[in-house]
Amino acid sequence: MTGREGGRTVVARTLTALVEPEVLRWARESIGLTPLAAARKIGLSDETLVDQWEAGSAAPSIPQLREAARVYKRPLAVFFLSRPPDGSFDVMHDFRRLPDAEARLWSPELHGEYRRARDQRDIALEIDMAASRATAGR
Repeated sequence: MTGREGGRTVVARTLTALVEPEVLRWARESIGLTPLAAARKIGLSDETLVDQWEAGSAAPSIPQLREAARVYKRPLAVFFLSRPPDGSFDVMHDFRRLPDAEARLWSPELHGEYRRARDQRDIALEIDMAASRATAGR
């Protein structure tokens, strides 16, 4: 962001997001991205920045964090938690294989679709429960 002040151009400093490195790592890993792939999808010119963020030696700017939230398919607010959410936040089970088959890693797209489907299921159950209460109260 730039502006004019006293006849000279002033460049506004970008604010640094105060986030915990473990939360950044959790969000990236929860969608199945490597640090390099995440840096490229976020559009970082320095492809080592994600590693630096997760090591705590650097911090993302607010615009970088917004873009990371979009790439990781997480609400921005989750990045301001003091630690990663407990296991029940995003447990994914793959039942689409034979008993002796080896488990494979999920793609970032499949992680996103799984979360979207689970969220839609939760909303449908909530609507059903509200409708049941409304008809029981008659």
